[in-house]
Amino acid sequence: MQVSEISELDSTEIDSFLGRIPLYREIRSRDAEQFERLMRFSRRVEMEPGELIMRRGDKGSWLYFLLVGQLAVFAANGDPEEVPLNYISPGEMFGDLALLGSFERRVTVRTDRNARRAVLLATDFGCFGRLTDFALVSLQTKLAFYRLIAKGIRWRLELKKMEQPDHPLALKTSAVSIFEGKTDSEEELQFLHRHACELAGILTGWHGDMSRPDMLGYSAARIDRAVFSV
Repeated sequence: MQVSEISELDSTEIDSFLGRIPLYREIRSRDAEQFERLMRFSRRVEMEPGELIMRRGDKGSWLYFLLVGQLAVFAANGDPEEVPLNYISPGEMFGDLALLGSFERRVTVRTDRNARRAVLLATDFGCFGRLTDFALVSLQTKLAFYRLIAKGIRWRLELKKMEQPDHPLALKTSAVSIFEGKTDSEEELQFLHRHACELAGILTGWHGDMSRPDMLGYSAARIDRAVFSV
């Protein structure tokens, strides 16, 4: 594994990864100071095939974007004999569910052993602080992040619904509320946070052992929201 500070990269390299991550491109075009601030909490990571990125059960505050290569997702430790649950492709974000809960990773992620090296951008979400503290990260930047996270979880839930339309949790995705207040406001941020937590609770429950009766009643209320509480 080779980790580089963003400050060590030249402008061509920075422009290259921005082309793969529209979120950061948007933030830089709107507020260059915010972009530079986030980059101080970000790292470029190069990894060889088979290297461990995150392990199930570990805790951490890092959000990842895959720039180059392919990653394999495992239910256990990702040992050579274990079959991957799925794969992560360039442009995809991962690690977001743990940021909304107790910081416990739900899966193990390794670089694909059968692919070339992987390159990632990792941002320490801990810099966001409390949800309504805008001293370091602005309201607009937080809104952009939470919109992205909520959208990503919704997309994964739609895939699950297509795979398992009769699943006990499928109906819960349709019952999630819609924001009707003033956009670009603190009120919207509060809603997006609750919305993302609710969606994360459904998705995490879907990934659980549905043979257990308690999993059938899984809801966002079972997520520990203390880390990003108001």
